[in-house]
Amino acid sequence: MAQKLIGPAMQLQAELRWMLRVKNIVPPHYTMHRNNKYQTAEELFNEEHNELLKSAQDSIKDTAQSCSTVAVLVAGVVFAAAYAIPGDKFKVPKDSPFFWNLHLHGLGGHLLLIVFGGLFPLYPLLSS
Repeated sequence: MAQKLIGPAMQLQAELRWMLRVKNIVPPHYTMHRNNKYQTAEELFNEEHNELLKSAQDSIKDTAQSCSTVAVLVAGVVFAAAYAIPGDKFKVPKDSPFFWNLHLHGLGGHLLLIVFGGLFPLYPLLSS
């Protein structure tokens, strides 16, 4: 194969496509022939590519885990930004975090409960 593929999932997909192209070219009765170990071409392909399939599954699982981590972080930032009230309105000092000073204005407990209460259901996604 002249093209270098990235990752086991892409490699497996390319080899599956190759096998299907060959299967379409070969006369149908040849696909039922067996080799010395009494395996058809499909059985031999599955046996030979079993390790590649497992590594492709692991790769996809890792990618999904990374994507869900990034999605939770982005959702947290968006959620916090959606409920943020500009600090100038309450004259909050510039050197202190805005959310921690909201209790002075009677909003802190409820706003923090809303913001963090909306984020906690997303955390179990990271552990699956």
